[in-house]
Amino acid sequence: MVDATHGNLIDLLLANYEALKRRLTKHIGSKELAEDALQETFIRLNKKRDIGPVKWPLAYLFRVAIRLAVKQRRTDDRYVSLSYDELIGDIGDDTPDPVRIVESRIDLEVLKQNLNQLPKRRRDILIAALIHEQTHTDIARRFCVSVRTVQTELKLAIEYCATQVLYGDEHKRRAGSPEPSLRKSIRASDITS
Repeated sequence: MVDATHGNLIDLLLANYEALKRRLTKHIGSKELAEDALQETFIRLNKKRDIGPVKWPLAYLFRVAIRLAVKQRRTDDRYVSLSYDELIGDIGDDTPDPVRIVESRIDLEVLKQNLNQLPKRRRDILIAALIHEQTHTDIARRFCVSVRTVQTELKLAIEYCATQVLYGDEHKRRAGSPEPSLRKSIRASDITS
């Protein structure tokens, strides 16, 4: 075979691009990786001007592309595994601890109590909007009221529940209610069980 020089290698790569891509794809199992490797081969050939004569130019181009594909695959594998390890290291445990479970149960009970203190229609409108995700128009039709009334009832219900969640104990104390806070009545056995 005739020796190929730098310029001839670039011309040979361009002229045999599709054949090299098919052969490379068959060898490494990825068309995208084969294309990337051939592009990188082209870039490297343009940068490296001191390539001496090559006896088997197509074999040389194929070997260069394979080396670049293998290098790229190793880099991708390293990147994926590092990213995976980094992500796993940053993920916290979402499982609630016993204290959070008890607090959530208490919050749910407080919410139930607050809902039961609302007037029936207001409570039903709140549940229809927030739990059943009905539109204001559908709720208005169901309760035979205007959409404006539905909006007002929702506003009052949400304000009441929010006030009770934020300031419930203070409001009870101000109102003179002797009922102790549910949070203060937690026993150690509730947390550990």
